[in-house]
Amino acid sequence: MHPEQQSGEATEQANPASADKGSSGVASNDSVVAPNPSAHDSGDPDLLAQWAVRGRACVIHSVTFGLFLLALRVDRIVMQGLTLAPIVWFQVLSAELSLLLITEATWLLTIRLAPHRPRLWAAAYILFHAPIYVLMISCQRFYWESGVVPKWEMLRYAASEFSNLKELLLVGVDRQLLILALSAAACLGAFPLTLARLRKPRWGFQIAIPGAMTVVGAILVMIPDPHDAPLSRFWGNWITDLLPDTVVEQYMNRPVEISTMYDPPVLDPTMRNPAVPTNDHPNFLIIALESTRTDLFSSYTGKASLTPFFDELVAKSVVIDNAYTTTSHTTKALVGILCGMKAIPLMRASETERGGLPLKCLPHLLHDAGYQSGFFQAAGPFEGRPGLIVNMGFDHGFVPTPTQAKGFAPLGYLGWEERVMMQPALNWQTRVKRPFLATVLTVSTHHPYESVTGGHPKSQSETRNYYERAARYVDDQFRMLFDQLEKKGVLDNTIVFVMGDHGEAFGERPGFFQHDSVPYDEVARVPMFIYAPKLLRPEHITGLRQQTDILPTILELAHLPWKGVLPGKSLLSTPGHERIITSCWYPASCLAMREGDTSFVFHFGHIPLEVFDLKTDPGQLHNIAADVPQATQERAIDYMLSDVASVQTYYNTAISARPRP
Repeated sequence: MHPEQQSGEATEQANPASADKGSSGVASNDSVVAPNPSAHDSGDPDLLAQWAVRGRACVIHSVTFGLFLLALRVDRIVMQGLTLAPIVWFQVLSAELSLLLITEATWLLTIRLAPHRPRLWAAAYILFHAPIYVLMISCQRFYWESGVVPKWEMLRYAASEFSNLKELLLVGVDRQLLILALSAAACLGAFPLTLARLRKPRWGFQIAIPGAMTVVGAILVMIPDPHDAPLSRFWGNWITDLLPDTVVEQYMNRPVEISTMYDPPVLDPTMRNPAVPTNDHPNFLIIALESTRTDLFSSYTGKASLTPFFDELVAKSVVIDNAYTTTSHTTKALVGILCGMKAIPLMRASETERGGLPLKCLPHLLHDAGYQSGFFQAAGPFEGRPGLIVNMGFDHGFVPTPTQAKGFAPLGYLGWEERVMMQPALNWQTRVKRPFLATVLTVSTHHPYESVTGGHPKSQSETRNYYERAARYVDDQFRMLFDQLEKKGVLDNTIVFVMGDHGEAFGERPGFFQHDSVPYDEVARVPMFIYAPKLLRPEHITGLRQQTDILPTILELAHLPWKGVLPGKSLLSTPGHERIITSCWYPASCLAMREGDTSFVFHFGHIPLEVFDLKTDPGQLHNIAADVPQATQERAIDYMLSDVASVQTYYNTAISARPRP
């Protein structure tokens, strides 16, 4: 500090009256430089200019930041193929604009709070915005692949499964991601570049700028949602998109009837038919085909076969015409297939945790009758699959490790080519002496639909072709497996159940891709048939059926009478269900119910209840809800909500009643 400055400061301290006189704007020459916004200004004549530079940098970045976020939201709507009127565009974008203006106005006002720490303020500003760019790019890529705006619960799930999903990140690295990343870098770079280049501007500090931004942002908050309910999915901002949906609360708190869906089945020898030999126990082979639609089979479409080997089996099989999954996610669907009960209606695969599956599954029941059981898959330990295998009671499980998969081609981000499990499954089935239950789960037809013939799709338009190529590869692998099993005589006394765990969507309706959040028949309805030409005559089974019907059917075929309560019924000796309810994997996202030829699709208020006549509209393209009485619609919603509540109630009671380990 110069001596002259020290002397001036000492004089001001000694004579407060003189200092007041100088600050009045009459006797002080400093007053002509600029109005004094705070007491801090008197110690640094350049402080106002520094504040102005930071304020202008903030305003410039706010514009680029806003354009970036708005472009992402516009892209989501354009992806849906929607054409909106200007006023509707304004409604849809108002929430994003509101949060943007208020947030950036807040940053402008903080300039006053840290006048002497420009570097600290700049670092805080960048550290605040950089994660938003990363998060928005990640959400946009996820939306582009699945048509779903992720919530915090999905992000928590992804974090818990990061070690298994890290390969998914590589699949998402493409030209679109690169363009988004470069755009984000340019937007964020506008801020430090402005700080470095601008030295003298004064307008950036004016209080009118953040004030006007705050007022406009507050006005935009009051803009109502679009009247078109489907558009409400796009009305929001980068915070509300990630928060739980408040619109579902009216349904989650809706009073519904709770029914007893499950009481653990127990084998009951006293009910055995004396005419059936007690040692007449066939083998069972369950083939769960990952993400497999009914239209891959000519028996369901009447068109050219995409899976020729499976269609050869179908011609000699008991075909289930209208079979449905329980949940549009593999781990949850496996619970329905192998345990005869719907899974816990949560994203987290808690069924894989110790004590998380309070069910008596097929391996448990068949073990009591002298069976051995084995589970084989081509995917790695995604979602704790080894824990699920143990909880279900399997004696043997094969989940490949990188060492075991050495020499096999990796497919996608979940596992390896199907060949990795075929030899272990064949060896086990030919080695065991007692009757067996074997379960085989494929992976190739899971997104991103890779096959050993090479690569994965680079755009949405290519996905269906790659998917069909992967399905043909799976078909070829099972042809070779069956040839080996037949040569070794294993199939002579084996009943084979083949089914999809769930289907897959390819944008048949705008914005619905893959399976986790698709409630329509391209995902909910699955192929299912029973191949045992020496034991069962070929026929078509009508009526509504579900994966939970597998367990009671196998017990019937094994001549094992049981007692208990199950949601499923035998496929062979019962007429089926009055109605079938399928849930999406994302909680409080979507439900579907089929009753006769009528299909109800429920989106928890995000989209009004949809109703389809499957007899005249099997593709579910023409919503006839306007022709259906409101009382019928409300009854359908009650049935669906009651189903979810009854499942949740069972698990809450059963898990809480278990002794803690």
